[in-house]
This record gives sequence, structure tokens and C-alpha cells, in this order.
Amino acid sequence: MPEPSSQRGDGSSTSATAMNTDTHQDRFAEFNLDPALAEMAEAAPPDQMLEGILRLEDPAAPPPGFLIVSKFTRICTGRFRAADTWNIRRHPNVVSLKAARPLGRHEDEGAWFDGPWQPEGMPPRGDPRYTGRGCIVAELDFGLDFAHPNFLNPDGTTRVIAFWHQGLDYDAARPNKFGYGRVFTRDEIDAALRTTDPYAALGTHPGASDTGLGTHGTHTLD
Repeated sequence: MPEPSSQRGDGSSTSATAMNTDTHQDRFAEFNLDPALAEMAEAAPPDQMLEGILRLEDPAAPPPGFLIVSKFTRICTGRFRAADTWNIRRHPNVVSLKAARPLGRHEDEGAWFDGPWQPEGMPPRGDPRYTGRGCIVAELDFGLDFAHPNFLNPDGTTRVIAFWHQGLDYDAARPNKFGYGRVFTRDEIDAALRTTDPYAALGTHPGASDTGLGTHGTHTLD
């Protein structure tokens, strides 16, 4: 089917597709929008919700129309109407707006793998021989409730090997190789757990990292 065209005054014609592309490119150049997000916004119905990653100049002033799902100071993830994409990007407090991208393993070029990767010859999930026992998990997050029952052994001792609180003042009496924050050892955590107020004994409380949405590290590490 031929492309729809419009007649110019000089008798020549230009396709509507080309005109739309020019408009798209002009808007991209004006707002410096992520190309992937620009294509999504142009192709989606106005009320379709899109997902994106937003960087703010002032973390206290998100743009109207952007529904925040998760916030890390100036970086926010959230959803917004396709029709609001350009207005959100040109908001004076928005440094950048990018499309959310799925992470996964490529089964082949240009296609996303539908399921989790599994080495060849590995028994199916749920095999009782593979429990995860003995594995060590490292997490970089904020707000760890080290006294929560899920982080305790049956005898009440901690399951945490070490806890590096980067927000605390450096203590020269307890030096660490990083040069800032405090690193609490398993013995220090166990000593705190034996007191009536383990948070006061250790000198840190998970609530200090709670911005109203919960202590994130506690939930993700559980």
C-alpha cells in the first residue's frame, strides 16, 4: 500500500511518515529525550502508562504526572501517561528521563530469554539437594533491622557476618580499611543482641533510614 502523501505548492509531495519522523526528531532535539522513551511515547495511546527512570535536580520537587514507585535521593523510578512524557522531560527540575529497560539474558540476538538461566545438567528447581545452605549473600542497601527474627539463628545469635554502616561517623578506635563509616562484626552484633535494647547497644537503629516506606534493606535481604 503506498504511503499517504500531501501535495506541496510546487506540485511535489511528501509522505506523512516522513513528516511524522521530522516532528519526532525535532521534539527529541528540543527536549533531549531518551530515544527509546521517545519512540515508546510516540507509539503508545495517550493514556497508556509508561515506566521510566527520572533524575531530579531537587529531590523534593518531582514533576507533576510522574508517579514515584521507588526513590533514591535524586533518582526515581515510576510510571506516567504517555501523553505526559514531554511535559515531564521539560520540567525545570528534571535532569534526565529515560525508559525503563528489562534486564535478562539474551537467548539469541534481538530476543529476550523468557525464563531464568539454568546451567546445563543442573537438577530442576526444588531439588532437595540444593538448599543454599552455606552460601553468603552480600547486599548494598539502606536500613537493616539486624534484630529481626529472620536474621537470627535458633539460639538467638546473628546470621549477619558483618554490617558496614556507611552513614555513621568513622571511629578511630575501631578502624576499618574503607576509612569511613562503621563496620560491626558478628561478635559486636551478638553482644548487642544479648542486651534489652540491641539498637542502643550497637549505636544504630534501622528507623534512621526509614523515609516512610520502610527499611528497604530489611525487606530485600529477608
